[in-house]
Amino acid sequence: VLFRSSSNILPDGHIVFAVFRRELLGGAPQKAAVRVVARVASRMTFEDGKAISANVQNSWRIRSNGYDFNVAPFGDNQEMVALRPESADLILPAGRYALIFAGLAYDFTVDGPVTDRAHCLETVMAANGQIYIECRSP
Repeated sequence: VLFRSSSNILPDGHIVFAVFRRELLGGAPQKAAVRVVARVASRMTFEDGKAISANVQNSWRIRSNGYDFNVAPFGDNQEMVALRPESADLILPAGRYALIFAGLAYDFTVDGPVTDRAHCLETVMAANGQIYIECRSP
């Protein structure tokens, strides 16, 4: 769970990453992932059989859905790689994301109005645990 908004804001969804890490000298992963980070907008609990809804502030979840990126050398520097979307025409929709690479997550936001439902979640406290569902509208 993330509790703060992203401070890395990109102007649009045409994205290629350049990553420099000394550990890459020993070999870079073949793939990277960009995962959707969804805002948790509301929480529903049950008390005495009645549903109680409440808005949630500053709560975020990294989702399993997202986009795969290919890893390729960046020039002659073995400590630097370029991460490009598998689909050359991919444009990430506005919203928050996490680049997952070499076991670390890098948080960023694509600027603009969020229209993709994947970026908004509601949580329900059910008898068998917490359940997340996409919001009806982001």
